Amino acid sequence: MHLPIDAGGRGSRLGHRPFSVSAAVGFIALSGVAVLNGLVLLNHIRALVA
Repeated sequence: MHLPIDAGGRGSRLGHRPFSVSAAVGFIALSGVAVLNGLVLLNHIRALVA
């Protein structure tokens, strides 16, 4: 059973291929980069507004 709120394709288990530890680490690193990019963007917008 896959939740519909799973992040982009992760819920589909990459086409039913085995999900390795290194793939999980990659997903964690990628989500961390996305969060940091969002924080940089918000800080930049706040600096422009202020």
